[in-house]
Amino acid sequence: MRESIIPADRALDFAPARDRLMDRLARRALLARLNLIEDGILEIVDGDELLYIIARSRLGNGGLNGNVVGTQMSNLGLEVALRDLGVGFERVKVGDRYILERLIDEGWTLGGESSGHIICRDRTTTGDGIVSALQVLAEINRRGEPLSVLRAGMRKYPQVLVNVPLGDVA
Repeated sequence: MRESIIPADRALDFAPARDRLMDRLARRALLARLNLIEDGILEIVDGDELLYIIARSRLGNGGLNGNVVGTQMSNLGLEVALRDLGVGFERVKVGDRYILERLIDEGWTLGGESSGHIICRDRTTTGDGIVSALQVLAEINRRGEPLSVLRAGMRKYPQVLVNVPLGDVA
């Protein structure tokens, strides 16, 4: 269950939200206040969008080493947006362990899941919400633009996830 920590009467560019796991950024954790003065709408920024922001930031400062790694569930919009930047994107099975494995095998530094587990291997060895949030904060500060502008370069494509019942597989 997501709980916003943004006071209703405060104007913030973004704020982390809390959940029981406290380790996932994105879907359950980074909330952007878009057009606050006009409409006060809160938009959830998912891990794919955060990964895009971090990748673009690192590309601009020379800190992106190799391709970005996502999962089979990563939104196609992330892949297209990275390709438009000239950045390669590789998909692996779902799970940050598979992302980390590919990053290590290839010597790359950045990967993550739509859920918000983002691995910045040059900063930490696991998906860390605080490290990811700090990377996004640094980019907001460096560019002087709100989160809504930083994420605008990635258009999310419609996506449907379907669970397929397998019956008795034991």
